[in-house]
Amino acid sequence: MFVRVSSGVLGGILLFLCGFAAHSQDAAAPASELRTLYDLDPTTNSRLIEAGSSADLLTFDIAPNASPAAARLALAVRGAAQGEGELTLVVNGRRAAQLTVNAIDNTLFEIDGSLLRAGSNTIAVTAPSGDGDWLVDGRRSRLQLQFADLGQPETLADLELALAADFGGLRRIAIEDTRGPRAVEVLSAQAIALRAGRVPLFTHDRANADLVVVFESAPNAELTGPEVSLADDHGLQIRIRGRNTTETEAAARLFAARSFEGLGPRFTIAEALAAPRLSRTALVSADSDGTGLSRFVRESHPFGADRGARTAVVLDEFEGDTRLAAFSILSRAALTTGEAWIYAAYREDSRAVHDDQHLVVIGPDITEDRAFMDRVPDEMRAALRAADRAVGRRSGFRLAASAYAEAETDQAEQGDPSGVAAVFEDPSEAGRWIAAFTAPDNTSFADAAATLARSDLWLSLQGRAAFWTAAGITPFDFTPAPAPSLRERAGELNFYPREFAMAFFTLALLFVMRGMWLRRRRRVHAMSKASR
Repeated sequence: MFVRVSSGVLGGILLFLCGFAAHSQDAAAPASELRTLYDLDPTTNSRLIEAGSSADLLTFDIAPNASPAAARLALAVRGAAQGEGELTLVVNGRRAAQLTVNAIDNTLFEIDGSLLRAGSNTIAVTAPSGDGDWLVDGRRSRLQLQFADLGQPETLADLELALAADFGGLRRIAIEDTRGPRAVEVLSAQAIALRAGRVPLFTHDRANADLVVVFESAPNAELTGPEVSLADDHGLQIRIRGRNTTETEAAARLFAARSFEGLGPRFTIAEALAAPRLSRTALVSADSDGTGLSRFVRESHPFGADRGARTAVVLDEFEGDTRLAAFSILSRAALTTGEAWIYAAYREDSRAVHDDQHLVVIGPDITEDRAFMDRVPDEMRAALRAADRAVGRRSGFRLAASAYAEAETDQAEQGDPSGVAAVFEDPSEAGRWIAAFTAPDNTSFADAAATLARSDLWLSLQGRAAFWTAAGITPFDFTPAPAPSLRERAGELNFYPREFAMAFFTLALLFVMRGMWLRRRRRVHAMSKASR
């Protein structure tokens, strides 16, 4: 049975669009969740529906713990020869609706919940041969699902599916602060990200988190070794357990190394021996331009090789929002290679890192580490100065004309969260690479790092160093050049009114001081002659 609805019926569409504004793209309301088609699949932004053919529009996953009640698809299309025509919507092989659409307005399709199911769902669109081709605008098209019930996953296998789900999944993740070995928390964050296929929303708010990761390191008669288990104790929890700190860290490595496919509520060494390897296809991206940062964000080169076996990660000020920011950065790095860095060494100070290990430093204001700063290239120092200016800090005594122009035009937005990333070869150790992610202060670092890790800014990093804000990336990659001769330096001198004024003032001051010295000398000489 077909239902014909004119897309000019603006009342219903306006009500639906108002509903869009009431929901966040990442945050699921108790009974509904809304996402753009572009967010679900970027290729939908230019999906062509040819006249007289049927094309798959979108494939999306619903968590196994969710019971869909209904859905609404607001489809924005353009390009029909007549500006108006009919489209037929097919959901999971069954016809859902046939509507008259207009290339100007969004067209609202109502989808009955009986057509949807937990797991994979496919929406296809058919266009009649007489109406011309249509081009989908994925950024303006939206899919909203309403749920009859949002339960909790009952097994680790269901938990893994719920983390990866597009709708009804687990988004907000709280990871307990162990105040102990940093590896267990970082590996847990990477394990969550690999299962989700995205950088999760890490939060301190355990009460409102969709999932809480907790750690136990104490003698327990129930345990026979490292274990990961699922519990519903004041909210959904995944427990990383061991009879001591060593076993707990081993459990975290199992969590990050092996899949939960087919498992019940517990995961022990015995299950790990038969479990498939936890990995995800590396994120497809444009080719690297060959610079250090570009290779890092596309290949994790060389830090992610062999699951981080030759890499040490120094986490500076690993607490509060800085800790969550570090989770985001390292999770995005793991998604780049598709595997967690389970063999990396996680440290608190760069002085504890061996010279034969690649080094990754993450944290705010790492300029306090003088041993590290002695190694950084000029590009990173320039990026750090740009970050200082972006948050309203000024340092140094600069006479260059560009400095005056910048101060007068105030091009840098005050207080804009900003960060600095750099990847370079250690000048004192050939073949050793160093990466750094930092910012001028804690607040700026937390906001900037989350923005970088969860957006396309990540793939825009290039050069030996880069400065970023939410507005974009500024790369720094100076080309080494031979030292100019004295004649070349003299020919490149540029003088400006301020420089002339300063030079004349200095010269006048020298003449005044010379006059005062001469007068004093004459006075002393006269007194000496009078005393003879």
